[in-house]
Amino acid sequence: MTPANPFAAYKTYARMQRFLAKGSRKMGSGLNWVDGWNRLIAVVPSNVLTFMTVVGVVILVISVVVWLWQRRKGGGAGMQGFPWIAVVLAGALAGPQLVIPAIIGVLQFIVGFIITIVNSVVR
Repeated sequence: MTPANPFAAYKTYARMQRFLAKGSRKMGSGLNWVDGWNRLIAVVPSNVLTFMTVVGVVILVISVVVWLWQRRKGGGAGMQGFPWIAVVLAGALAGPQLVIPAIIGVLQFIVGFIITIVNSVVR
């Protein structure tokens, strides 16, 4: 029995990043929406964005932990009493650096995939 390779997860992650980068170059569509968003928010001082992200994540974690604790004590069955307002506020605060780039990245991947399929069908 061989010992587990501690770098196996990193190698897999690095392989996935190279694959995605190669795939985006092959698409030839020049999709790079995340960099456009990053340039747009670059005019805001980075310490303000970092502070907003940290506050948003802290609000989210605290509100979900409090909700889970209340459920454990017997209150709020199911999603009743879930702190939706805190989740929306946390998403708005963490949005410029965390949520919006993630959503844009997923949309960029989906659009690039569709473009690749259409180009392969047309040719």
